[in-house]
Amino acid sequence: MKAKNILALAKSTAERTYFEDMVEPFSDLFTISIADSYQDNHNYDGLFCFERQELGVPQLLFSFEEKKDYVFTDPHPFSDTQKTITLTQQLTSFYHYLETHFLDYLPYRVAFYDTSGAVAYDNHKPSNPFELTDDATALDGWIKDQLDSTEKGQLHLPLAQSAFSAILMDSYYKVTSPSGDKGYVEIVQDIKPLLEAYLADSAQALVGWSDVTSGASIASDDFDL
Repeated sequence: MKAKNILALAKSTAERTYFEDMVEPFSDLFTISIADSYQDNHNYDGLFCFERQELGVPQLLFSFEEKKDYVFTDPHPFSDTQKTITLTQQLTSFYHYLETHFLDYLPYRVAFYDTSGAVAYDNHKPSNPFELTDDATALDGWIKDQLDSTEKGQLHLPLAQSAFSAILMDSYYKVTSPSGDKGYVEIVQDIKPLLEAYLADSAQALVGWSDVTSGASIASDDFDL
């Protein structure tokens, strides 16, 4: 995991002190530089700031007061276990956003969950093209239990479709590393193009269930995938 290069904009002593306290505990996620203004001659992955900046750089907003879409900033963030956990989750979510924001453009849902099953990243896409865009929720307990109990740590669930234009599969993976469990990934994808490529290569064809009694059919020049 490569640390992201972050500029923390501090306009006051309190803001600077807060960011200074974050530098070491979150060094695995971020390399934090602190300044009172944005420096164009540096390449930053994102900004930490107490006021929104008119810049084309991803920003995580902080506030000493409770505000929507801001990280509530306690002057002593590590004095309380729950405050530390909350801040860690918010910073981890921002890290995943910087790491994976290109996934926002995929047509179906991609979501990352932490070790507890809470959502760490969500591309806000539906799991079904016939549904409205929705947000991922915490990982269902039975899915988490099954991923934890199987050797491969995988679970694949077909999604019901009202048409044969797509074959959607909701796949879950347990993500691990030599240092231990890191969480879970959910990926929804249309596997019909994969099946068509495989069957075409093996001289078979993919047809609707009403057209077959079992298995794939032998391909012919008259069949249109």
